[in-house]
Amino acid sequence: MSPFIRPPLAELELLETSVTTAPFNHADGSVVLPGSPWPGAPHWQVSSTLAYALPLDAWSLNAAVRHSYMGRACNEIACGAQVFGYRTLDLNLAVASLAHPLWPSWSVSLDNLTDERGIHHVNQGQLLPGLPYQYV
Repeated sequence: MSPFIRPPLAELELLETSVTTAPFNHADGSVVLPGSPWPGAPHWQVSSTLAYALPLDAWSLNAAVRHSYMGRACNEIACGAQVFGYRTLDLNLAVASLAHPLWPSWSVSLDNLTDERGIHHVNQGQLLPGLPYQYV
């Protein structure tokens, strides 16, 4: 079958790949057992956008609100720490000329309106100099 042709829905399978299926040898010499969560792979990750465009005479006024959520995940295969586990709310306002499509459009974006913070990376082994945590 060509890789560019989608199979019928009846032939699709849902793969549960949120946990390992075989033991792993960790870099520190320990054995990670099957059933361990994959690092950096939260069980839930959702993003949704609500947008509205309002044509007003020769102008187009646009607004959009975006919500994103990342569930908690392990930082490495041995799951020494949790990362992610945060949500953001963003706002975008834009204006464009309908009469002059070559004119630039203007937009203003406000990211992370609720100022929520999350841990993006945990450096437990101190392989890199600096702080052990990186925040989003």
